[in-house]
Amino acid sequence: MASCACSFTATSRPGSGQRYSSSPNGIVTSTRERAPSRLEILSSLLREGIEPNPGPQIRVGQVNFAGLPPQKRPALLRLIATHNIDILLLQELHLSGREASALTLPGFNTLALGRDFQGGGVAIFAKDAIPIRLLSTTLKPGVLEQLTVQISIGDQTLRLTTGYFPRGQNICESALEELDKH
Repeated sequence: MASCACSFTATSRPGSGQRYSSSPNGIVTSTRERAPSRLEILSSLLREGIEPNPGPQIRVGQVNFAGLPPQKRPALLRLIATHNIDILLLQELHLSGREASALTLPGFNTLALGRDFQGGGVAIFAKDAIPIRLLSTTLKPGVLEQLTVQISIGDQTLRLTTGYFPRGQNICESALEELDKH
């Protein structure tokens, strides 16, 4: 058997802190490193003259909820509260157009697009304190459902789109072009 006169160091998976190394005699060793704390990271950045961004921070979440009947809404509110979400993008509401237009969550502005047949539908919820402006909607059954909004805070502008391509449908080039317009 040939001997290897090399050494290596590898990480088992990103963020795991587990490191393996091999010496020229073929012995493999393992060590575990802890991840730096937030304080250590900030201290290191400040020593180098890099300061944390003092600008506005918005937490955006996205979920395919596979239906949003009234009994699922408490779970949605827990999800928002647990993750401190400011803006939530939802797909597959499974609500009719009339139900979607009446959809509300306490403390949030709601923009929703339902359809009057099986499945689908999209919505965007933004906390009341966040100004939100509807830019476009698309409802092409079997092809694409989307809502695009603009959010402006201070001198920062953000454009968000929530979209749904119906399951089992091939995503055609025209649907992607339509989505790209918004």
